[in-house]
Amino acid sequence: MRIKFNAPITLTFALTCTGIFFMDKSMLGNLMPMFISQPNVNWSNPISMLTIVSHCLGHISLEHLMGNLTFILLIGPIVEEKYGSQRLLIMILFTALVTGLLNIFFFNINKSSFHSKREKTYRIINIIIIKISMMIVIMI
Repeated sequence: MRIKFNAPITLTFALTCTGIFFMDKSMLGNLMPMFISQPNVNWSNPISMLTIVSHCLGHISLEHLMGNLTFILLIGPIVEEKYGSQRLLIMILFTALVTGLLNIFFFNINKSSFHSKREKTYRIINIIIIKISMMIVIMI
C-alpha cells in the first residue's frame, strides 16, 4: 500500500497547525501571540497585521486543534479534489481574512477568551463566511 499526498493544501495546512501548536507548547506559549487575532491591531506593524490571517493556524488547546483538524481532514480533501488546490487556498485565505477582520471590529475576542458567549455567534458567522467564500471561489 502506498501513501499518496493527494490533498497538498489540506495536509500542509493540518501539518502546519499541528507543528505550530507543538512548537508553542515547547516554547512555553511564547509563539501563540503570533497566531491569535489581537483586538488591538497596530495597523503600521506588518507582523501585527499578519495575525489577521495567521490566526487560523493557532489553537489554544489540544481539544481545539483536534476538533478543527477532524473537520478539516474530513472535508478538505473532498473540496480540494472537486475545486482544486488553488481555489481551496483562496478559500482558506479569504475566510481567514474576513473572520480575522470580523473578530477585530465586532467581537473583540481572542483565543484566550475562547469560551465566551460571543464565541457561538462568531462560529456561526465563520461558517456562513466559509460558505460564501466557497461560492465566490467556485464562480471564479
